[in-house]
Amino acid sequence: MLWRTLDSMNRTIKMIVGGALALVVLVWTVHDSFRQHQVIDTDDWKTELRADAAGYYIYLPGVIHHGMRPGWLSDERLRIIGSGIQEDTARNIIRTKYTYGTALIELPFFLAAELIVGWGNSDGFTPVHHRAMDVAGIVLWWSGLLLLWSALRRKWPVPGSIGLALLFLMSQGTNVFYYAFRSPAYSHIGSWVLVCLALWCWAHGVSGRDGRWRGALFRIACAWLILIRPLDLLLVLALYALVLADEPFTRRPRWFLGQIVIGIALALPQMFYWQAAYGDPIVFSYQNEGFTNWRTPHLLATYLAPKNGLLPYAPAFLLLPVAVLAAWHRERTRTIIVLFMFLLYWYAVSSWWDPAFGCSFGQRSFVQTVPLLAMITWCAVHHWWPRRPAIVLLLLAPFLAAAFINNMLAHLYDMCYWSTTWDPTQWLGNIRQVFN
Repeated sequence: MLWRTLDSMNRTIKMIVGGALALVVLVWTVHDSFRQHQVIDTDDWKTELRADAAGYYIYLPGVIHHGMRPGWLSDERLRIIGSGIQEDTARNIIRTKYTYGTALIELPFFLAAELIVGWGNSDGFTPVHHRAMDVAGIVLWWSGLLLLWSALRRKWPVPGSIGLALLFLMSQGTNVFYYAFRSPAYSHIGSWVLVCLALWCWAHGVSGRDGRWRGALFRIACAWLILIRPLDLLLVLALYALVLADEPFTRRPRWFLGQIVIGIALALPQMFYWQAAYGDPIVFSYQNEGFTNWRTPHLLATYLAPKNGLLPYAPAFLLLPVAVLAAWHRERTRTIIVLFMFLLYWYAVSSWWDPAFGCSFGQRSFVQTVPLLAMITWCAVHHWWPRRPAIVLLLLAPFLAAAFINNMLAHLYDMCYWSTTWDPTQWLGNIRQVFN
């Protein structure tokens, strides 16, 4: 009895200490984000609310205060935002090629900024609104990490220190941190947390009396992912494969009917907007952009190029083949699901008309795939640790060092890669800066 009491107290103390440390790191990260962004004027093209980010965000001030009618954005603001937003005076509407899914995630942070600045007293692009997006990026990043920690420790227990090392590697050894810290208003960190939420629901169960609400959350997350970026249907298929393999209840028609209802409910506001903006409820709003390289995908450039290739800015992905081999015999079904998803995703991204995806820190489309990389890596470590702890430590050590370097690279990166696809000059220069 005494031993159980002491053990319970020990767990409670660990939770309190761990929670306090997490809060300290969260506050410090927000402060660091503020410090990084406060030196950038809100009229600078490097601001958080630029290009794609502004295209997602425009729904917030646009719908809430102006009903998406044109005339309230200055010419300078339109210039900074870029070509993704247009004022259509004939239809009396602001047209954005982006969907509202990311804006819905950012809504609480926008409302907080409005309360500080004054309801409707600005165009929604003040310094306070920018700082609100900074907070959003860090909170979403941390939320995803906590969801991953809970999900993966439940499925595959590992020592706490190893679990923390893996989370650090996945958040800093990839471009997840950059899109939480430097470009928080892009869609990627929102999609990251939705994938983490779906994995958490799967790990804790989505059926039975206790799991019904998690089943609803799982289907909301899946529909939301597709709303933000239809390409992430590939991710949703992988998430569904995991659930269908583990939970027979989800194979019933009623489960899929619920998914359809949730999907329609989330899609309807977008369809109403498209009807008003384009005259059709279903529109490919990216118009001349598409998967035009599907016959000759840029596979090597997507994976290896100094200009926005995956591995130069996300070295943790080098662990994918190692983790697949390690988990193959014990977790074959899940390994096949993850591997197949990554191969399809790689092909699809490489087929896009601009495989570099404009100004980017590495392959930004892969940010939301990192939770599945974390899943298969964590699974491999779970199976290897009891029998081969030395191998696990030897593998993790250089990758953790690379993650530290990648974190510093994310801090000093100049928003865009200005050299040509295979010219390593800028990347090597950034690496030299890290060590100077």
